[in-house]
Amino acid sequence: MGVLFFIIIIAVIVGAFVAGSARNKKLIEEGKIIDRGTGFYENAETFTTSATYDEIEKAVRGTSFSDCAVDILYYPDSKSILFKSSHAWNATIKYAGAQNGKNVFKFSFPTWRTHKGVPYRVDTMNMMETYIEKIFLSIDPQTTVVSQKQKYKTKF
Repeated sequence: MGVLFFIIIIAVIVGAFVAGSARNKKLIEEGKIIDRGTGFYENAETFTTSATYDEIEKAVRGTSFSDCAVDILYYPDSKSILFKSSHAWNATIKYAGAQNGKNVFKFSFPTWRTHKGVPYRVDTMNMMETYIEKIFLSIDPQTTVVSQKQKYKTKF
């Protein structure tokens, strides 16, 4: 009985892995996500671009984020946008000033909840980051992006 239980557990784990891999492959083929390394959500992306905050906000307003299940809050006074996901994570775009005649924006996931060490619906986090990258590049194809590991505090 114990061996059979062990075999069933292994089969369920392998099945879940195969299903998850197939879903990721489909999302990559559809252009909804990019094959990113594990822990990508711990990085902040800094976009240096000729795009203005108003252009970014307009593009965000014109983009469907239905796959990500987010509510979007706009803060034009501080030039920031907050994406509140129903999957227990948040993302932000914040204007970080000008540098060498270009505008600098920071995109990051400041908060998320985990289950067994992995954020809930990490695939939707990847979709969100992919949508944001596409927005910046559609406005200014010369946009540069630098990823940098962030420091986070954890709670148990």
